[in-house]
Amino acid sequence: MRCRRFRQGSSGVAFNEQYAGDPSRSARARADARRTRHAHQRTHATTPSNKFVTAILLQIEPTTGAVKYVNAGHGDCLLLRAGGEAEKLEATVVPLGMMPPEMLEMLGKGYEEKDLQINAGDLLARYSDGVTEAYDENENEFGDQRLLACLRSVENESLPTIVTHVFTEIDRFTGTAPQHDDITLLVFKRCI
Repeated sequence: MRCRRFRQGSSGVAFNEQYAGDPSRSARARADARRTRHAHQRTHATTPSNKFVTAILLQIEPTTGAVKYVNAGHGDCLLLRAGGEAEKLEATVVPLGMMPPEMLEMLGKGYEEKDLQINAGDLLARYSDGVTEAYDENENEFGDQRLLACLRSVENESLPTIVTHVFTEIDRFTGTAPQHDDITLLVFKRCI
Protein backbone atom coordinates (compact mmCIF):
# COMPACT_ATOMS: atom_id res chain seq x y z
CA MET A 1 0.00 0.00 0.00
CA ARG A 2 1.35 3.42 -0.93
CA CYS A 3 1.83 6.22 1.58
CA ARG A 4 -1.33 8.29 1.94
CA ARG A 5 -1.92 11.48 3.89
CA PHE A 6 -5.35 11.50 5.46
CA ARG A 7 -7.37 12.50 8.50
CA GLN A 8 -10.22 10.40 9.73
CA GLY A 9 -13.61 11.99 10.21
CA SER A 10 -13.76 11.45 13.94
CA SER A 11 -11.08 14.12 14.45
CA GLY A 12 -13.17 16.62 12.48
CA VAL A 13 -16.25 15.98 14.60
CA ALA A 14 -14.26 16.25 17.83
CA PHE A 15 -12.83 19.61 16.68
CA ASN A 16 -16.26 21.06 16.15
CA GLU A 17 -17.60 19.70 19.44
CA GLN A 18 -14.93 21.54 21.40
CA TYR A 19 -16.36 24.86 20.15
CA ALA A 20 -20.03 23.99 20.64
CA GLY A 21 -20.35 25.26 24.20
CA ASP A 22 -18.29 28.45 23.92
CA PRO A 23 -19.87 31.18 21.75
CA SER A 24 -16.66 33.23 21.51
CA ARG A 25 -14.65 30.24 20.29
CA SER A 26 -17.47 29.19 17.96
CA ALA A 27 -17.43 32.64 16.38
CA ARG A 28 -13.69 32.32 15.72
CA ALA A 29 -14.23 28.97 13.98
CA ARG A 30 -17.13 30.21 11.80
CA ALA A 31 -16.89 29.75 8.03
CA ASP A 32 -18.33 33.13 7.19
CA ALA A 33 -18.12 35.39 4.19
CA ARG A 34 -16.06 38.05 5.99
CA ARG A 35 -13.26 35.61 6.83
CA THR A 36 -13.25 34.21 3.33
CA ARG A 37 -13.10 37.70 1.81
CA HIS A 38 -10.10 38.46 4.02
CA ALA A 39 -8.42 35.17 2.97
CA HIS A 40 -9.04 36.09 -0.69
CA GLN A 41 -7.48 39.53 -0.26
CA ARG A 42 -4.40 38.11 1.48
CA THR A 43 -4.01 35.30 -1.05
CA HIS A 44 -4.29 37.70 -3.99
CA ALA A 45 -1.78 40.10 -2.42
CA THR A 46 0.84 37.43 -1.68
CA THR A 47 0.48 34.98 -4.58
CA PRO A 48 1.71 35.18 -8.20
CA SER A 49 -1.06 36.17 -10.62
CA ASN A 50 -1.13 32.71 -12.22
CA LYS A 51 -1.77 30.94 -8.88
CA PHE A 52 -4.88 30.55 -6.75
CA VAL A 53 -6.27 28.38 -3.96
CA THR A 54 -9.48 26.39 -3.84
CA ALA A 55 -10.95 25.96 -0.39
CA ILE A 56 -14.12 25.07 1.40
CA LEU A 57 -14.76 26.42 4.86
CA LEU A 58 -17.29 24.50 6.92
CA GLN A 59 -18.88 25.26 10.27
CA ILE A 60 -20.70 22.21 11.59
CA GLU A 61 -22.85 22.40 14.71
CA PRO A 62 -22.70 18.78 15.93
CA THR A 63 -25.69 18.98 18.27
CA THR A 64 -28.13 20.17 15.58
CA GLY A 65 -26.47 19.17 12.30
CA ALA A 66 -26.67 22.76 11.02
CA VAL A 67 -23.88 23.57 8.55
CA LYS A 68 -22.73 26.91 7.17
CA TYR A 69 -20.20 26.91 4.38
CA VAL A 70 -18.37 29.06 1.88
CA ASN A 71 -16.97 27.21 -1.12
CA ALA A 72 -14.21 29.05 -2.97
CA GLY A 73 -14.09 26.91 -6.10
CA HIS A 74 -13.47 23.59 -4.35
CA GLY A 75 -15.68 20.99 -6.00
CA ASP A 76 -14.68 18.11 -3.79
CA CYS A 77 -17.27 17.89 -1.03
CA LEU A 78 -20.08 15.37 -1.22
CA LEU A 79 -23.13 14.97 1.02
CA LEU A 80 -24.76 11.55 1.03
CA ARG A 81 -28.24 11.65 2.47
CA ALA A 82 -29.48 8.66 4.47
CA GLY A 83 -32.50 8.55 2.14
CA GLY A 84 -30.31 7.83 -0.89
CA GLU A 85 -29.77 11.25 -2.47
CA ALA A 86 -26.30 12.68 -3.02
CA GLU A 87 -25.39 16.32 -3.49
CA LYS A 88 -22.18 18.26 -4.06
CA LEU A 89 -21.55 21.44 -2.16
CA GLU A 90 -21.30 23.76 -5.15
CA ALA A 91 -18.94 26.72 -5.34
CA THR A 92 -20.30 29.95 -3.88
CA VAL A 93 -17.45 32.08 -5.31
CA VAL A 94 -14.26 31.84 -7.39
CA PRO A 95 -11.07 30.37 -5.89
CA LEU A 96 -9.11 32.48 -3.41
CA GLY A 97 -6.70 34.92 -5.05
CA MET A 98 -7.93 34.27 -8.59
CA MET A 99 -8.72 37.92 -9.32
CA PRO A 100 -8.30 41.26 -7.59
CA PRO A 101 -10.85 41.89 -4.82
CA GLU A 102 -11.98 45.07 -6.61
CA MET A 103 -12.89 43.02 -9.69
CA LEU A 104 -14.98 40.63 -7.58
CA GLU A 105 -16.86 43.60 -6.15
CA MET A 106 -17.32 45.12 -9.61
CA LEU A 107 -18.75 41.82 -10.90
CA GLY A 108 -20.97 41.46 -7.84
CA LYS A 109 -19.27 38.21 -6.86
CA GLY A 110 -19.30 38.33 -3.07
CA TYR A 111 -18.43 35.45 -0.80
CA GLU A 112 -21.83 33.91 -0.24
CA GLU A 113 -22.36 31.76 2.81
CA LYS A 114 -24.78 28.86 2.34
CA ASP A 115 -26.66 26.75 4.87
CA LEU A 116 -27.55 23.09 4.85
CA GLN A 117 -28.73 20.51 7.33
CA ILE A 118 -27.02 17.20 8.08
CA ASN A 119 -29.59 14.76 9.45
CA ALA A 120 -29.17 11.47 11.30
CA GLY A 121 -27.48 8.95 9.00
CA ASP A 122 -26.12 11.58 6.57
CA LEU A 123 -22.46 11.43 5.57
CA LEU A 124 -20.33 14.41 4.49
CA ALA A 125 -17.11 13.58 2.64
CA ARG A 126 -14.51 16.31 2.04
CA TYR A 127 -11.67 15.16 -0.18
CA SER A 128 -8.80 16.40 -2.32
CA ASP A 129 -9.00 16.19 -6.10
CA GLY A 130 -6.39 13.43 -5.92
CA VAL A 131 -9.17 11.06 -4.80
CA THR A 132 -11.35 11.38 -7.90
CA GLU A 133 -8.42 12.08 -10.24
CA ALA A 134 -6.43 8.99 -9.21
CA TYR A 135 -5.88 7.09 -12.43
CA ASP A 136 -5.17 3.54 -13.47
CA GLU A 137 -2.55 2.20 -15.88
CA ASN A 138 -4.77 3.26 -18.84
CA GLU A 139 -5.19 6.79 -17.44
CA ASN A 140 -8.87 6.27 -16.54
CA GLU A 141 -9.85 8.36 -13.51
CA PHE A 142 -11.37 6.92 -10.34
CA GLY A 143 -14.05 9.60 -10.74
CA ASP A 144 -17.08 10.86 -8.86
CA GLN A 145 -19.31 7.88 -9.63
CA ARG A 146 -16.80 5.32 -8.29
CA LEU A 147 -16.29 7.41 -5.17
CA LEU A 148 -20.05 7.69 -4.64
CA ALA A 149 -20.52 3.93 -5.07
CA CYS A 150 -17.58 3.27 -2.76
CA LEU A 151 -18.97 5.54 -0.04
CA ARG A 152 -22.48 4.13 -0.40
CA SER A 153 -21.19 0.58 0.05
CA VAL A 154 -19.85 1.38 3.54
CA GLU A 155 -21.93 4.38 4.65
CA ASN A 156 -23.25 2.54 7.72
CA GLU A 157 -19.76 1.58 8.92
CA SER A 158 -17.45 3.45 11.31
CA LEU A 159 -15.55 6.49 10.06
CA PRO A 160 -12.13 4.74 10.09
CA THR A 161 -13.65 1.83 8.13
CA ILE A 162 -15.10 4.23 5.55
CA VAL A 163 -11.75 6.01 5.04
CA THR A 164 -9.82 2.72 4.86
CA HIS A 165 -12.31 1.27 2.37
CA VAL A 166 -12.04 4.29 0.05
CA PHE A 167 -8.23 4.12 0.09
CA THR A 168 -8.28 0.35 -0.49
CA GLU A 169 -10.59 0.79 -3.49
CA ILE A 170 -8.40 3.56 -4.92
CA ASP A 171 -5.34 1.30 -4.56
CA ARG A 172 -7.21 -1.58 -6.21
CA PHE A 173 -8.33 0.70 -9.08
CA THR A 174 -4.96 2.38 -9.72
CA GLY A 175 -2.95 -0.85 -9.61
CA THR A 176 0.65 -0.06 -10.50
CA ALA A 177 -0.01 3.46 -11.84
CA PRO A 178 2.05 6.10 -9.99
CA GLN A 179 0.30 8.38 -7.52
CA HIS A 180 0.42 11.88 -9.05
CA ASP A 181 -1.37 13.93 -6.38
CA ASP A 182 -2.17 13.84 -2.68
CA ILE A 183 -5.11 11.65 -1.69
CA THR A 184 -6.83 13.16 1.34
CA LEU A 185 -10.22 12.33 2.81
CA LEU A 186 -12.12 13.76 5.78
CA VAL A 187 -15.48 12.21 6.69
CA PHE A 188 -18.21 13.55 8.98
CA LYS A 189 -21.23 11.48 9.93
CA ARG A 190 -24.25 12.46 11.96
CA CYS A 191 -25.37 9.57 14.08
CA ILE A 192 -28.17 11.20 16.09
